[in-house]
Amino acid sequence: MKRSVDAAAQRQVSGSGHRPARPGWDCRDCYQPWPCPPAQVHLAESYEADRPGLAVYMATLYVAAVHELPSIPAGLLYGQFVAWTRALARRPATPEGRQLTREIHQAVHIPRVRL
Repeated sequence: MKRSVDAAAQRQVSGSGHRPARPGWDCRDCYQPWPCPPAQVHLAESYEADRPGLAVYMATLYVAAVHELPSIPAGLLYGQFVAWTRALARRPATPEGRQLTREIHQAVHIPRVRL
């Protein structure tokens, strides 16, 4: 299971450069807990038409992280992996890219640059 989940995680964020380093689940690029804010933005943009799919994908990675990081409470890992996707789910996807980017940045709490 680890190999297939790891391969999926690498494919989903390969365009962003912000990939998870396992088993510690830190970002290989910025060393923040993964998914770091840039990875969250990339994932949200990749799944813009399938936000439930993003939640399922992140829940799958959450389960892997719970097994690989037994010393970290599952509730904290839930916040790291899954909770941020709920904020996206409450916002409807829009066809306008600028609006979508603005919504994603608000949902993942990233200060947005002027578009």
